[in-house]
Amino acid sequence: MLWLAEKATELGVTSWQAVRFRRSASVSPRGEGDAFQEKLRARMISALEQSTGAWLPKLLADTWLDALHIESSQLPIVLDVEGAPLASLLTSAPPSAEPVILVGPEGGIEPAELSSLIDTGWQSASLAGTMLRFETAGVAAIAVVRGAQLQRGH
Repeated sequence: MLWLAEKATELGVTSWQAVRFRRSASVSPRGEGDAFQEKLRARMISALEQSTGAWLPKLLADTWLDALHIESSQLPIVLDVEGAPLASLLTSAPPSAEPVILVGPEGGIEPAELSSLIDTGWQSASLAGTMLRFETAGVAAIAVVRGAQLQRGH
């Protein structure tokens, strides 16, 4: 998670929030608590300085999947190998929609969790024909989003 936070900062994400899934609840250590948040923030600051980025992502409190909140101006996208290609979702979205990318735990999101997300307005998107590790999926998704935003002039 620390590595992904660094890369996300370098690529210019605006916020970061760790989400707990059923599958990740048994992982130890999970990367939670105040000490981990400080380590995460320090890694983000270092990445920001090295990349000469313009801002530090806003660190949001960890949350469980069922407590995740999305604003109406956001485009909620959950990564899933069975989803539509991410680039096509971004192309068809309103230009003002702010993409929010949800990356599942190692091994993927459980079917019931994915179904619940889709039922609440999340769009399923894929990056490849295979299941990617969460770090790879996160970096790839951010790069696709940033590329689409650059193409649109954002």
